[in-house]
Amino acid sequence: MHHLKASSSHSCSCLPIFPGYNSWRGLCNLSVAETFDDFKNEIVDSDIRDKLQELYQHPSNVDLWVGGLLEELVPGSLLGPTFACIIAEQFRRTRAGDR
Repeated sequence: MHHLKASSSHSCSCLPIFPGYNSWRGLCNLSVAETFDDFKNEIVDSDIRDKLQELYQHPSNVDLWVGGLLEELVPGSLLGPTFACIIAEQFRRTRAGDR
């Protein structure tokens, strides 16, 4: 387990603790983006993809919550494909652990 050490300079050169949006997409067997245009099927608004590029510089830096909320919904669902995968996996693990 990683422990973060408090610093008086409030700067940290540590790696992110939680995987980002692109990493979760890979874990869910969804496409992993190399460019922001690779998100065009999930985040269809090009202005939003441009803003993500301005804010995050690289697709692997996009926060899971932000990317997941911006996805187009899976037909018949209130979720996009990444959050649908994560929640389905959590239900699967809960059921398996309950036996």
